[in-house]
Amino acid sequence: MAKLVMGSDFRDTGGTEEEGKYWDNKYRVEALVALRSLMDATMTKSTFEAITQPTFVGYYYKDKDHQDETVSVASILKMYEELGTPEGKKVKQAFPEAGDHVIGTYLQ
Repeated sequence: MAKLVMGSDFRDTGGTEEEGKYWDNKYRVEALVALRSLMDATMTKSTFEAITQPTFVGYYYKDKDHQDETVSVASILKMYEELGTPEGKKVKQAFPEAGDHVIGTYLQ
């Protein structure tokens, strides 16, 4: 079925060889289904409430038209609010000039 929809059994991100040193540039499309299942089963309020260590959350968000397209910024912020970490020990920071999901490297 994946081959019919995607044209291949693999998703190729088109990443460079240098990026391939740090990320998987090609992976089986079944991984997307497995990741979705993992997220549905574990990314829950009860999971987040159990997290109590100091936390930093950084994300790309400039405005509704310029924000992370890899993960949901709304979901990031919801998760942040559900953390069991005391308010004085957690920080969230938007990086409006990042321009992409990956904010900590020159590669993207």
